[in-house]
Amino acid sequence: MRRTASLAVLTLATLLAAPSARAGECKVEVGPRDRVAKGESLVIRSGERVENAVVLQGDLAIEGGAVVEKAVAVGGTVTLRTGSQVNQDAVALGGDVIVETGARIGKDAVSLGGQVIQAKGAKIDGSVVGLAIQAGKSSLAREILKGITSVDDCNIQLKPSAGG
Repeated sequence: MRRTASLAVLTLATLLAAPSARAGECKVEVGPRDRVAKGESLVIRSGERVENAVVLQGDLAIEGGAVVEKAVAVGGTVTLRTGSQVNQDAVALGGDVIVETGARIGKDAVSLGGQVIQAKGAKIDGSVVGLAIQAGKSSLAREILKGITSVDDCNIQLKPSAGG
């Protein structure tokens, strides 16, 4: 738990200290087994197997029977429906991680600016970290979302193949 909590605090400090990205500085590389959405929700359907599922400014839903290696929502919520599985980590920045009954996360569930909501009968094999801070009208989620408004300028590119 200490390793993940320290990682969450370090990630938070980096997000809050980093200047907003300028146009052209944000690049998301995707492989043939990755799914990425920007400015809209992404649903991984039953029977799909996905390496990395990443959403920028939207929600990620993983339906029952779908398997994802890593799940990330920046400016949104990650929801694992009953019978779905994330083999490694599920991370939400500025949103929640919701794990329904019968869903499974193989490693850590992390929410910075929200909470991890684990239903009875849901399984998280690693650490659970939810960090939501509010001071007056300002909140951690609001600060994270302010820092990621530049994702509109992110370029999504296909990863070069290993063979050249």
